[in-house]
Amino acid sequence: MDFIAGNRVEPLIEAAETYPALEEAIAGARESVHMAYWTIDPSLPLRSDVLGGDPQRRESGEAATWLDLVASTVERGVTVRILIADFDPVLGREFHQAAWTAYRRFLRIRDGLAEEAKPRLKVVCTRHEARIGQTVRVLSQPVIRRYLKQSRDELRQLLAERGREAALERLADLPGLWRYIRPFGRGGFSLMPYAWPTVYPAAHHEKLCVIDDRLVFLGGLDIDAQRDDSQEHENGFAWHDVACRVEGPVARAFASHYRRRWNAELDDYLAFLRKTRRPSRVTPLPEPRDVEKIPVEPPDGAADAAAANAGEIEAVPLRTISAQMKSSFSRAPRNVFAEIRDGYLWAIGQAERLIYIETQFLRSQTIADALVERAQQVEGLEIIVLLPLLPENLLRFREPNGATTKGQELQERAVHKLRRNLAERVGIFTLLRNGTGAIDPEKDRDEVARNLIYVHAKTMVVDDRLAMIGSANLNDRSLLCDTETAILWRHPEAVRRYRERLWRHALGLDVSEWENGLLERWKKIAHRNIRLPAEERQGYVVPLSEPAVEAFAENSLLVPDELV
Repeated sequence: MDFIAGNRVEPLIEAAETYPALEEAIAGARESVHMAYWTIDPSLPLRSDVLGGDPQRRESGEAATWLDLVASTVERGVTVRILIADFDPVLGREFHQAAWTAYRRFLRIRDGLAEEAKPRLKVVCTRHEARIGQTVRVLSQPVIRRYLKQSRDELRQLLAERGREAALERLADLPGLWRYIRPFGRGGFSLMPYAWPTVYPAAHHEKLCVIDDRLVFLGGLDIDAQRDDSQEHENGFAWHDVACRVEGPVARAFASHYRRRWNAELDDYLAFLRKTRRPSRVTPLPEPRDVEKIPVEPPDGAADAAAANAGEIEAVPLRTISAQMKSSFSRAPRNVFAEIRDGYLWAIGQAERLIYIETQFLRSQTIADALVERAQQVEGLEIIVLLPLLPENLLRFREPNGATTKGQELQERAVHKLRRNLAERVGIFTLLRNGTGAIDPEKDRDEVARNLIYVHAKTMVVDDRLAMIGSANLNDRSLLCDTETAILWRHPEAVRRYRERLWRHALGLDVSEWENGLLERWKKIAHRNIRLPAEERQGYVVPLSEPAVEAFAENSLLVPDELV
């Protein structure tokens, strides 16, 4: 692994740390701000004092928002580029709608800017280029049409409940469906009879902000109200996440990655807007303006600035990149770079004492096999894994789809593989803020949602020497298909401090004096917590129960491992 010296890496735990740091960095930008997120809510109130986003104003509803921050930054003379991740409009309709709603809102603020400032705000909404093969597309039409009918029926229901204008407004933010669902007369909406939609199986999942080509924020945290939580977890849906602030030579690599992605997606974005025919009475999408391609390499001045801020940490920038598969039978994209997967495998192979993982999913059999193999090679190695009690989709949707149940089946296999082969040398845990461990995850999903702390972090610590922070989960979708970014870094003191902060959050106590018996200490606290009411627990950690591991797990030969 080729580490680059001279960096600073500052881990940020929860939105309460990440958002203020990010807001203040954007407010201090001098030349450019480049953002790329899976989801970004322009109306999210600011957490920092920037532009009056302090907590008191947030509570009163008067706080400045991300729209205000972007507008203010552009007006100061800074160029802001925003890559909004679009999604499959048929199978991912809710995400598709949210993406284009955000797109409209960001471009709408241009109207209030001075004429000389307008060209500095550049917004692009693009989905991943990969599509299923033609043969698979034909064979999948019954399923695809069923999802299309659901979207049509929801528009009809909205028409009946709130009127035609509300239904047309909803359709306006679903441009990917304009070819397939059309309004007619006064009566409602219909499916186009000869439409043969395709499916876009991959997405841009990274969460990246590059400021002046020298300062980078990356990790698991999007800009969204659901993720806006603190270590006290007072959000309605408690959310645990990790990001980091990076300066130094590796920041230049991420700056170049963003520029390449911007250039690669620009043509597809413009072609989509040009070819998409708007139905009558539907509000048109804003015209694309000032979205030219840019040099791939950042200017030399950014490199000089990055070097001036050099730190003591050695780091490696990592990515997952995929592209269109040419086969007519393809169901998933072709992997181009699996650097994050390789980084995990390399780091696991270095472990001698402890591997600590926080991840939204543990579905990759490759990662599970690597953990087992390394533990069998090194007699004293212990493994601690922190997972959410249930996947978010099982809490949001009453009827889980095949991808969700297949993902649960893969995670069940991975967890059982670890427990079966490593026995007492592995611990699988989750986080609860309320309730007890006796919740039946298949019957009491509303109670689960109220009680859990959703583990969305994507991070690993090895022997207090190596650490990984990024946007990729430990599933094949993140490691092979979706666009992802991560950083692998090493520095004994800094990594240990990071691990201790993560454990202080989970366990609710200072662990700086802990040297031995780490897994046994976790087990003792977790098993005691499960028997106590929330107010008497030590932190949030409890064992991940077998019913939760097995809930809704069902294999599906129709869904590739790479897509869950």
